[in-house]
Amino acid sequence: MKFGLKSSLGLIAALVLSGSALAQGAGDFPNKPVTLVVAFSPGGSTDNLARVIVDDFGQVLGQPVVVENRPGAGGYVAWRSVQSAPPDGYTVLLAENAVALGKALRPDEPLDPRKAFEAVAKIGTAPMALIINSKLEPKTFQEFVEFAKAKEGGVNFSSSGVGSVSHMTFDALADLIGVQPQHIPYRGGGEANAAVVGGHVDAMMQSVGSARKLSEEGGVRVLAVTSEERNPTMPDVPTLKELGVEPDVELRFWWGIFVPAGTPAPIKEKLAAAMKETLERPAVRDRLANIEVAPEFGPAEEMAASLDSEITNWSALVEKRGIKAD
Repeated sequence: MKFGLKSSLGLIAALVLSGSALAQGAGDFPNKPVTLVVAFSPGGSTDNLARVIVDDFGQVLGQPVVVENRPGAGGYVAWRSVQSAPPDGYTVLLAENAVALGKALRPDEPLDPRKAFEAVAKIGTAPMALIINSKLEPKTFQEFVEFAKAKEGGVNFSSSGVGSVSHMTFDALADLIGVQPQHIPYRGGGEANAAVVGGHVDAMMQSVGSARKLSEEGGVRVLAVTSEERNPTMPDVPTLKELGVEPDVELRFWWGIFVPAGTPAPIKEKLAAAMKETLERPAVRDRLANIEVAPEFGPAEEMAASLDSEITNWSALVEKRGIKAD
């Protein structure tokens, strides 16, 4: 095969440019602000976590990190935007369980998070709590179960969107207590919280941090938590385990950061190292404690394995319950 001078020079130029891009990805990244995408509106658990870590994450990276809320379609508005973003490390997804639950709920959805994204790191976890409007009659978990079974038309609950953690965990709990609730999805945790506080819906599954805050403000009553032990900030609230309710799926939030598939390994490593350092800062850990999030840094491999197992486990529950996306 013969190459002319033009084609040879073109090949050399392409190789040089390719090498420069890789070198830039490994050495110069980041040289401009990084966008941290959140799939739900302000006021929810994931947005709260983003606000806690974003400034320190940017300081460690050496460039500002800007939170971008892209709610809608149960998270798919944000996830599709990240999937189509350049794989250069400047678009990072702060994802929660919902990214796995969405796939379990929509098995035919073309976007598969295991292929569309590459895990960077696990960030942390948080237990959840069952909350109800404070004006409802039930004062205990068992009274709520009786209330839910007796209520004409069935009990209803809010969530931060179809396929969200708050949606699927409530359905998992409903399966255990033998009720068929009516799901009323909202565009984010803030709106879903307001619906419970305002009495527009009966109940919700929410992070312990958000539940405690809403309880202190008087709008909700907390009936149970999903942690192994009672929460020290709400010592009178029993665990589901104490109540004899033990689900087959994990009823808690987890969070991790992901990037578009094809992002160079050196960039992912730099993002992971920066997140690890961020989570080790005492001030960040204090702020995380205030929102009841336990910092649990984990490498990319651990986060990817968790994502895969969550999709498998929740797919089984979706099939059992006949849960539909719409």
